[in-house]
Amino acid sequence: MSLPDSTLASPRSVVPQKSPTTVYTVMLVLSLLAVIVGLVFLYLEWQRYAQ
Repeated sequence: MSLPDSTLASPRSVVPQKSPTTVYTVMLVLSLLAVIVGLVFLYLEWQRYAQ
């Protein structure tokens, strides 16, 4: 069994297609933003009581 000659074959590049954004991805991003906003308000509230 012989190996194919790599100098004769053209290099093939495989570019995966980007999957479309689903509703679940949008919900995940929105929940991440909600958690970040909640943490900011928690920090501000904690600063009030720390004084």
